[in-house]
Parts: sequence; C-alpha cells; structure tokens
Amino acid sequence: MVPFIKTTLFLFAILFVISCYGDMQQAEKSLIGNWEVYEIISESGEYIIEKGSVKTIGEIRRNEQTGKIGSFTFSDNKVRYNFKSDGEMYLGKSPWKLDLTQVNQGFFKVNKWILTVGDNYIFDVQFGNSTKNAEKNARMIQLNSLPKTNAKGVAYFMKLKKN
Repeated sequence: MVPFIKTTLFLFAILFVISCYGDMQQAEKSLIGNWEVYEIISESGEYIIEKGSVKTIGEIRRNEQTGKIGSFTFSDNKVRYNFKSDGEMYLGKSPWKLDLTQVNQGFFKVNKWILTVGDNYIFDVQFGNSTKNAEKNARMIQLNSLPKTNAKGVAYFMKLKKN
C-alpha cells in the first residue's frame, strides 16, 4: 500500500509542476505587446512594514487619474514604459521578469503573479478578473506596487488594457 501512496504523491507533484509551467507560459505570452494605462491611483505618505504587511501612518495624499495616461510595451525580454502620475512623468526601458507563486486563499491555493521591471518596480499583477486561467489571452491587467521599506513613499495601483 505504501508504494501506491508514494507513486500517487509523485504523480500529483508532476502534475502541479506542469500546471504551473503552463500558467507561466500563458501569462508571459499575454504580457507581450502594447498596453495602455487608463487609470492610476497613487497614494503618497509614510509607510511602515509590520509582520510582512504594508501599513500607513499619518496622512495619505491620494491622487486618481483616468484617460490615456501612459503605456507599457513588453517584448520577449524588455519593457518600455511611460506613465504620468501626480504631475510627474515616469519613463524607461528595462528587462522584465514574471514570477509565479502559489498562495493560500481559504481552502485553496491560487496563483500570485509578481512582475519585476528592472531595479525600478516590483508589481503584484492581477490578470483580468483574477479567476483561474485569467492569465490566458488577458486583455486587462492591474499592476499594484507598494513601498518596500519603512519611509515616505508612493503606492501605485494601475489599470491597463491591451491594444
């Protein structure tokens, strides 16, 4: 009976790895192309990190913009970006990397996507409506970036649609 259990666990492990690999390929393929930034919410203030959670202290200045306010263009290994937030223009060209982890959500594990853009940004990525396989042929994404250190900083919440 024990060899059966070991074999079953081994097969489940292989299926899990194959599943994650397929999700990653679909997500990377979806990112390639031109994306229009149509909404940005920025929150400036004093941030602290406690037990892995980002919290604000004091007053937060919130700025919301909508319209054609920027773009991200992903190629196989580079991203060119420009966006305007709170009257300031941000632009650049950097290598990008997408990472996938599994996190607990209730009784299930769900995909958590992290997009690293050079040394400048680390975004949590939500594809479409964040349901299973939403990364496949995604037409909308949300990029969220929170400060990573205890200091004054800016949190960004950007919504993008694929052109």
